[in-house]
Amino acid sequence: MEKLTHEERTIKAEEFFKGCIDIQRTKGKDYTIDGDAFKNLLEEAEVIDSTPEKVLWISLQKHYKAMTKYCKDREVVSEPILERLKDLANYIAIMAVLIQLQQK
Repeated sequence: MEKLTHEERTIKAEEFFKGCIDIQRTKGKDYTIDGDAFKNLLEEAEVIDSTPEKVLWISLQKHYKAMTKYCKDREVVSEPILERLKDLANYIAIMAVLIQLQQK
């Protein structure tokens, strides 16, 4: 593995997070209903008599398991690991926003 300075690593992290935001901008539109970015999540929670946090947790776990498989086997079949990690980061960000809204 090549050595990186702190600054080089930070630049690569910024590039990763930019990719996360790009995904949020496109995929997020698919999950927005009537202008409400959380309506789909709330509806899913209602269908299974649960909470939005638990629905998000299920999605997080799916990507977490793919990351675990990658760490063990160095492979993920359905999509590249970096895309899975971006989805994982986005679900964490969505959870953070949800929690912030609930604390108001």
